[in-house]
Amino acid sequence: MTKKRNTIIALMLIPLLILTCAGATLPAVSCPTPAAPPPLTIQSRPFLMGFTRWPPEATAQGVARMNAFLADHGDLTAIHLDGGIPWNEALNGVPLPSAVMNEWKNTREAVPAAHQIYLALTPINTNRNGLAEYWKKTNNEPLPAPWNAYAFDNAQVKKAYLNYVRRAVNYFHPDYLAIGIEANIVQVNAPEKWAAYKRLHRYIYTELKKSHPDLPIFLTFSVNHMNGLDGGDTAAQKKEIKTLLPYSDIVGLSAYPYGWAYNSGSPAPIPQNFFDVALSFGKPIAIAESGVPSRAFTAYGKTYKFSEAYQAQWIKFLLKKAYDHNFVFVVNWTGIDFDKLLAILPPEMRELARFWAYTGLEKSNACAKRALPIWDDYLNLPYPEAKTLYGFFPSPPQVTIESVFQHYEDLGQLADFVLFQHNVPWLDFVNSVAGESRARTDIINQQTLATQNGLGSIYVVDALNGLNRREFKGLPVGWEASFANPQVRAAFKNYTLWVVRTFHPRYLGLASEINTYMDAYPNDAANFVSLYHEVYAQVKAEAPNTQVFVTFQWDDLNNMWPQPEEGHGPPLTVNWEQVEAYEPHLDLWVISSYPYFIFPSGADIPADYYSRLLDRTDKPVAVAEGGWTSRDVSTIHATPADQVAYLNAIHNQMGSRLAFWVYLLLNDIDMESYIEMMEQQGVSVDDITTLSLFASLGLREMDGTPKPALEVWMGFRR
Repeated sequence: MTKKRNTIIALMLIPLLILTCAGATLPAVSCPTPAAPPPLTIQSRPFLMGFTRWPPEATAQGVARMNAFLADHGDLTAIHLDGGIPWNEALNGVPLPSAVMNEWKNTREAVPAAHQIYLALTPINTNRNGLAEYWKKTNNEPLPAPWNAYAFDNAQVKKAYLNYVRRAVNYFHPDYLAIGIEANIVQVNAPEKWAAYKRLHRYIYTELKKSHPDLPIFLTFSVNHMNGLDGGDTAAQKKEIKTLLPYSDIVGLSAYPYGWAYNSGSPAPIPQNFFDVALSFGKPIAIAESGVPSRAFTAYGKTYKFSEAYQAQWIKFLLKKAYDHNFVFVVNWTGIDFDKLLAILPPEMRELARFWAYTGLEKSNACAKRALPIWDDYLNLPYPEAKTLYGFFPSPPQVTIESVFQHYEDLGQLADFVLFQHNVPWLDFVNSVAGESRARTDIINQQTLATQNGLGSIYVVDALNGLNRREFKGLPVGWEASFANPQVRAAFKNYTLWVVRTFHPRYLGLASEINTYMDAYPNDAANFVSLYHEVYAQVKAEAPNTQVFVTFQWDDLNNMWPQPEEGHGPPLTVNWEQVEAYEPHLDLWVISSYPYFIFPSGADIPADYYSRLLDRTDKPVAVAEGGWTSRDVSTIHATPADQVAYLNAIHNQMGSRLAFWVYLLLNDIDMESYIEMMEQQGVSVDDITTLSLFASLGLREMDGTPKPALEVWMGFRR
């Protein structure tokens, strides 16, 4: 049944252009109300829920019904492009065929604004036994020469497919990306091509991660084949899938529990171990496509005895497993039955289509099925908009190559991302975004190291000295130290755009602790604010999903520093006007905080010290740097217990709204090692002294020995 199953999926890719014909108004139908399922005893769901964009009929009305259903019954849209690749156009970098772009445009414009996007692409054909067909005027055209003779790992295939995926990502800006659909079926249907396919996948994944380190990129696998159905061998499947897991951030599953029905015609009870093989891999799971028919039908001379009760049982089972095992998302293939499409299919294809025509959760007459209230009960549970990401600066304990590599390896086990806060390479970017330089290469190498260790990244563009925010860092001789300086503004803009185009960051900061500079140089503050608004608009024009911000030094913003220029009011009053000068263009409000310079102990942090930020804005908030020393430094007395109290203060007051949280150091740093490097670079004595005040902030000792705060941090992260 595998070939039949994939052929019908290909049929579902009829160009949406046919769906513009007029349709009659749907007649009013008296629909029975499905029985309400037992109330759920859980308080939230960890997974997104959605459908592909498959309409119930080939009319404008059908498309409108689909759009309304997806908006009402999901928070994720699956864009499933399994109809071939425009191989020649992708290879040569020329405009893609109009048929491709029209479908892309119609699809993207119809996605509800509040939905996240799952984009599924594949270089595999619909029979899952060779290279994907051609997409030019229509889907799935025969492959022309020389493509019809190319192996998966042919150099031309690798280049063309990478170009195609990059174009699709830049067009759709997906939240999740599959670059191979039901890949494990190739191992069954064309074992002689499997090794070449794996080489192609590893290449595409590795190259994409260089430019999209934070985008979840993965493969989807057929559960039936994985479980020994439809010709699969479970032992061989497990062995081969494991070889691809280092190159798949998620295990995507194509889950259609049909296999046992093909011979008997009757669906057997759903086995409780249906997902056990997939769960054994130990990676996050997403249901990339799924479905069960809700009624009996006859195809190829056999009656298949599905029912609404069986479909409801499947949806209940599927969503319970998704909750129990924290699946990433769940996609039911179609929202509404498409039995009205059967009439437009060729007779030989109509038989196949019946296997999927009744998998919707609503009938074609607009009546809800028994499974829909079960689905909606989960959908109506709160879904956390974003899980807090936990990260560190990439500062190793010692300034050695060995320490750097070991540090990234440790970060890969204890963090979700690193924060790259690079100063602007002024001369490299003053004239244009393009070019080559040592600074560019160093930044790319650091990103590569993060990616190799499974770490995401957040970027902060920093014009100022991180150890003294009252001065620019590395400004060329003769340049005026002002944000009104055209050279400063040009280099800042160009560097920011290079970061956006090279790394496609999810979060991008355009200044660090900017309020300290605004305090020291109030006459230049407006110049930076105007620069921020200009660059924000340029970033959003190229990368609308990138979340842009500046960071504010929270202790300074609260007028807690003793210097006279550090505030405008008494202690514990907040200079909100400095934050709001950047609105409406702050996508989230982000702070740094080192309160050990202010309070005698961690226990002395006021109970509302951080929560006032949440009272002021409804936007997400984040901590871009901060910490508490675990031992005495200068005149400051501190203990490991103070470090724990600091972490608890932030978590208890802000944890529910944190998009990300950066703690400055994983390990304490060896000041002797850093002093030697800094003296060679001509760093001032004042800056070296300032750095020493932060040397013991690590959650571990220099040698990696955990401090009590590490367990607390990891408890939050879990």
